[in-house]
Amino acid sequence: MRNALRFSKRSRVILRDECLRFGVAEAAKSTIACRPLDALIVQLGIPFPYIFIRTFRGSEYVAVHKTVCSLARERRNCHTGGPPTITGAFFLHFLHAMNKTATPQPEFALERHPQPTPADAITALIAEPVFGKVFTDHMVTIRWKEGLGWHDAKVGPRRAFEIDPACAVLHYAQEIFEGMKAYRRDNGEVSLFRPLENAKRFRASASRMSMPELPEELFLGAVEALVDIDRAWVPGGNGSSLYLRPFMFAIENYLGVRAASEYVFCVIACPVGPYFKSGKSAVTVWASDTYTRAAPGGTGAAKCGGNYAASLIAQTEASSHGCDQVVFLDAASHRWIEELGGMNIFFLMDDNSLRTPPLSGTILPGITRASIIELARAEGFTVNEAPYAFDEWQADSASGRVKETFACGTAAVVTAIGAVRHAGGEFTIGDGGEGQVTRQLRTLLTDIQRGKAPDSRGWVRTVEAQPVTAGQ
Repeated sequence: MRNALRFSKRSRVILRDECLRFGVAEAAKSTIACRPLDALIVQLGIPFPYIFIRTFRGSEYVAVHKTVCSLARERRNCHTGGPPTITGAFFLHFLHAMNKTATPQPEFALERHPQPTPADAITALIAEPVFGKVFTDHMVTIRWKEGLGWHDAKVGPRRAFEIDPACAVLHYAQEIFEGMKAYRRDNGEVSLFRPLENAKRFRASASRMSMPELPEELFLGAVEALVDIDRAWVPGGNGSSLYLRPFMFAIENYLGVRAASEYVFCVIACPVGPYFKSGKSAVTVWASDTYTRAAPGGTGAAKCGGNYAASLIAQTEASSHGCDQVVFLDAASHRWIEELGGMNIFFLMDDNSLRTPPLSGTILPGITRASIIELARAEGFTVNEAPYAFDEWQADSASGRVKETFACGTAAVVTAIGAVRHAGGEFTIGDGGEGQVTRQLRTLLTDIQRGKAPDSRGWVRTVEAQPVTAGQ
């Protein structure tokens, strides 16, 4: 009976993609063919539990779960010389992950705002939006509870949360978030840029913070539902967009130190203009040798509020020195450049190559960073992901070896760095303004985001307008 179990077409496609992510090419080919389930599990070996919890839902999940349990009992701690099989210890880890992720996905209930903002008022509010000050009419919420999983998915009026003083997030800061944007294209369509990457990073952040992992398709459904119902709030024009803030926090009322058993996921949105309002072509940054953002083994690669809270004193220090942002150095030696308060950093060298600090676990894996790397390489630039010391940056800027420096992120997009201040003085990058390559890469990126250039990589996702049915 076990060998008779087959994958659905949908699951085979998802499983194939997951196999490719793990580099299991042969198993990826097998998922499209009618291979028996147990043979596939043995071939996949150790990666299978992770792949499994990302792929199967509903009745198929139950059937596959039974098969995995049976195989695990048969093959526990047994290695045959072929691909690694599922050991008892790894299987226990798999069961824990399965309990937090593989649950049926809820449908969204819709409640429209009873007094939505009038169209003329929206037009005025999005004409010159200030970052993070004005919010749209609606929000999306989904709840998670241990033993119940994801449930109670709603699109409804934006309203305040009512939480107990013993709410876990207030005491132990179990909270994560994402930052992404919706763009209005010249043809009136509204689109998202690489939203699946945000969904994947959100899951990675949840895993690091011992929180339930929201399935990517549920994350995308929540984001698109909010953008669709509030699409009138998406501004047009260069530099303007609808900023989206998906976030999740622990809501259990409990003061014991452990991972919470209840969480709320939410998405809110606000129309925004340029992140830096100074009007300068390049910003000035402060290099902090006192404060660090993250340390090895910490939460630097997770997008959690605690990282940003820890950076605020350094940002205040930067502002006191007349700087727009802060540059953090590594925690161990205070020598190696890591990132800015909310952005990754790139250096253009005199041989026309780009350099950026590597993702070592202390740096947030920026989606804009990854996009810039891919675009730059396609344009013929060599991109080196390698450590770069602050003293090297200072010396190379003085000698002319560093031609340009820029920061990048969802909020700031691509922003030139013209000057650097630090405890020992100040130095200038190039002529202190925006360089040609910085401008070139920003244009390449924003033209794809806004539909002005072809999207050959499948990065842009159009948010289709859903029809309003009676009673909605």
